[in-house]
Amino acid sequence: MQNILDRLMNNKQIVAMILFILAGVLLMDLNYRVAEYFTVTAERDKVETQVYGLWVTREVLKTEIAFANSNPALEKGIRDELKMALPGDHRVVPIPMGGPIATPAPEVKSTQRSYQYWEYWWALFFE
Repeated sequence: MQNILDRLMNNKQIVAMILFILAGVLLMDLNYRVAEYFTVTAERDKVETQVYGLWVTREVLKTEIAFANSNPALEKGIRDELKMALPGDHRVVPIPMGGPIATPAPEVKSTQRSYQYWEYWWALFFE
């Protein structure tokens, strides 16, 4: 009878050891999967941010293209770059009178007063 209990005890220990090793392997695999999940999630967030930035750039460019194809943009380009005017416009061209006017240099007044040597010593010891 004692011999049968010893065999069962040995078998239980072996089964328990196998289960313990299997649980350790499963926990290591779970740890690897969780680490991989966080890495992929961080990359996904980074790519989403880049996609949003590109989408905003696309919308801005679409707005600029729509303005460039409009009549006000054409008129602005003609007036500014080609220096042309529409009928009824009055061009004003400033003409300088005489030569350049020289700006007088401001006078610099010294606000420091000159001290004598005994005044430095007096301030050092008595003030």
